[in-house]
Amino acid sequence: MLGVFPWLAAVFAVAVLALAPSAAYGWSLAGHRLVSDLAVAATLEACPKLVKGRERQLGFHAIEPDIILRPRDGRREEIRHFIDLDSYGPPPFSALPRRYRDALERWGKETVRERGVLPWTIGRMARRLEREIKKGDLRRARITAGRLGHYVADSYMPLHLTENHDGQLSGQEGIHQSVERLVDADPKRYREEVKKRVRLRRLAIAQVEGIAFSDMLESYRLVEQILRADRRIRLRAKPQTREYERALGREVGPLVEAQLAKGASTLAGIWAAACAK
Repeated sequence: MLGVFPWLAAVFAVAVLALAPSAAYGWSLAGHRLVSDLAVAATLEACPKLVKGRERQLGFHAIEPDIILRPRDGRREEIRHFIDLDSYGPPPFSALPRRYRDALERWGKETVRERGVLPWTIGRMARRLEREIKKGDLRRARITAGRLGHYVADSYMPLHLTENHDGQLSGQEGIHQSVERLVDADPKRYREEVKKRVRLRRLAIAQVEGIAFSDMLESYRLVEQILRADRRIRLRAKPQTREYERALGREVGPLVEAQLAKGASTLAGIWAAACAK
């Protein structure tokens, strides 16, 4: 439906996200659309048949996991958006096997699913995208590509990689929403700054899961940086106030820009790899 009635999708998306609890999402509507749009621009030469003239369509599909799939599928969909790496011990989380089957064998299906399956979701969807493009099913491939973009973007949101995803374990409730709202507060600035950093990443589909894990280990290191910034700012400003948001933007904004750029670069690389002959 979203591909057929884009204007209706836009209205629906804004309405749903406005009513939903923000902490449930990785990046805001603007953040996910930004990653998708910049990935399209970076992939135009490498895979025009998938992305050329499809920026809006892919952008709509990029927000479907939050506005369509989560309400429809509940927890089954929710676990695809995160992984609590620190529930497997300290970095580098060697207690967590990187292969999904090995993780299930060691920890059991219920535990693995409860702690999130984000990296494996990215790998599975990348392989699906490659198959759909090879079959020439571009209609289905664009849906997969857009939704894949959502999960890739989530993997670069540090707070989606920790049990303390909203600061609830450290008395910092609301930090997730505060970080994701930075893009909403100044979308033009973030688009301009993130765009400067996006580069098509060269990779192969067989590498995607390994890259997802490697990049998430790097992103996890930013969790404490975000929480420290929040603690410092709370000493002089109340959360959700303009003073707090401006201070958070100064301290955390550059981190957000870098993470969104990495997400768009990786997404473009996956799309391009899936198109490679």
